Amino acid sequence: MHVTICIITCNRPEGLERLLASISELEFSEVTPEVEVLVVDNDPDERARALCARSADALPGSLRYETEARRGIPFARNTAVARAAETTDFIVFVDDDETVDPRWLAELLAVQAQTGADVVTGPAVPRFPAEAPTWLVRSGAFDLLRYETGAERPFAYTHNVLTRREVFGAVQPNFDERMAHCGGSDTHFFRRVRRAGFRIVWADAAIAYEWVPAARLTTGWILRRSLRIGGTDAYIERDLDGLGAALRRLPWRAARYVARGALRLLSLPARGRAAFLFAGEDWARAFGLLAGMVGFRHQEYRVRT
Repeated sequence: MHVTICIITCNRPEGLERLLASISELEFSEVTPEVEVLVVDNDPDERARALCARSADALPGSLRYETEARRGIPFARNTAVARAAETTDFIVFVDDDETVDPRWLAELLAVQAQTGADVVTGPAVPRFPAEAPTWLVRSGAFDLLRYETGAERPFAYTHNVLTRREVFGAVQPNFDERMAHCGGSDTHFFRRVRRAGFRIVWADAAIAYEWVPAARLTTGWILRRSLRIGGTDAYIERDLDGLGAALRRLPWRAARYVARGALRLLSLPARGRAAFLFAGEDWARAFGLLAGMVGFRHQEYRVRT
């Protein structure tokens, strides 16, 4: 069994080094796969090349370094898929701001073998710097939902996902390059994967850890994230189902977020400022959905000069 672990990176040397170190500690019991680590550097200056060369010997298999000069996450993801070994059975994506549990890959493979699923995805558990505001950590603003192992999912994210190679050949194009700077090309792709009849399941013990930088520990960043997600959701809805369907569905969805945000303010006495944060998230998401219907997309990942 051959597995290619794909890592997209761009100017995150500390995170990439930390991730590669965690991959070097992977543990297997019943089945030990042949592992290839494929790093695609989205930095035209190739600043990750030397780091990869230093880290290669410690990994549980080979390391291959590739570059993608076109700046944008889907460009680099598509390059990773294209460069993955032709003989690979599974393509795995994990982010360069994460680390992985020693049993991470073994759990992904075990759930795939047990369920026969085409895609297996797992949690990204946040880890915070020491200076993180206590109220923000406790608020759960960075916590993602988790599910029972084997639960069917409608989509997946590339921060922790294993996919049979054949899926990428069957669902074309892969990651939508029109979404180069707004994020969400992974959601878009895996929604199409599910619509094509492939199964996506959850592996709750296949844990990746997301190291949250201090720059994201602000209400402003969290609200902008919600705005982006709303706009991206609207784009995906329009692209997959057409403008008419989006116009029928999205205003109602936005209204539900507005109403939920208002209800969340009722928890103000118990939750304090976290109640305002979650209400603001819902309202930003609603605004993003409505603005997205007319073409707005927050370009969070555009290169600033």
